Amino acid sequence: MSRQKIVGILGGGKWGSSLGGKLSQSCRVKLYCRDLNADYQKQGELEYFSNIEELKGSDLLMMAVPSFAVKEVAQRFQPFYSGQPIVGISKGLEQGTGLLSSQIIQEVWGETKYAHLSGPSFAEEVSRGFPAIFSLALADLNLQRYFQNIIDLEGLKIQLTEDLVGVQLGGALKNIIAIAAGISEALGYGENFRAMLILQGLQEMVSLGKKLGAQEKTFFGPSGLGDLILTATSRQSRNYRLGIQLVENSQNKTGAIIEKDTFEGVSTAAGAYFLTRKFNLRLPIIEGVYRVIYENKNPKEFLKEIQESDIC
Repeated sequence: MSRQKIVGILGGGKWGSSLGGKLSQSCRVKLYCRDLNADYQKQGELEYFSNIEELKGSDLLMMAVPSFAVKEVAQRFQPFYSGQPIVGISKGLEQGTGLLSSQIIQEVWGETKYAHLSGPSFAEEVSRGFPAIFSLALADLNLQRYFQNIIDLEGLKIQLTEDLVGVQLGGALKNIIAIAAGISEALGYGENFRAMLILQGLQEMVSLGKKLGAQEKTFFGPSGLGDLILTATSRQSRNYRLGIQLVENSQNKTGAIIEKDTFEGVSTAAGAYFLTRKFNLRLPIIEGVYRVIYENKNPKEFLKEIQESDIC
């Protein structure tokens, strides 16, 4: 009888737990959770550990922390990493460098067998068994065999692609557009304007993606347009809600709002803005959201500029 496969999930938040629940149907799942109130907890079939070393014998690793914590957690696990394949699920860019999760992990761990999972989905709905679609990106589809015997996400449709950059970038940049959409709702700009934001936002995603070597078609798939529509139209989206809060916050306490929750769009806005400067691109939504968050730009002025800008 073959040994049960072990999946180690670095990050015990909503997404790590949600996908862990799916994987527990066929694997033993261990989750590292830094803020655990005990050394070990078991919830259903999921095992949570506060000691990251407990995941060192895993057959597959899943990096499920927010993008701004990827480097820190990778560095913490580095002494125990032994070449296992890795699946990343974060949706963001590193703030000061614009690096993708795969690039950060390669920087810390060296060459790895890396895949990235991204698509239009809310963790709670996945936990409840609702259907969803994802892109699973591998830089080399020959690596599929390293993942296919372990990843069994029943009820979720998975599309394979070799565009590792495009899948990660789409999942990251859509958070910036979602913030802009939330701002537009709070200011009463209506559904028509939100549709315009989504359209222009998609164009900006493609423009930046091309500079980084992504395939344009990827941005019209699950991890691009699919995820963009979901997060830019629903209050279930944290980043959409952040946009609303940035308008409702009349006392200019942006920092206090951000500290209360995890918003991938915050660090991503800074990382994406860095890339727009690097490649000399004019991307009004990305630049405007960055200035609203980091330079206290008036949200009304930001949307006025979007109205006056040409679709890129």
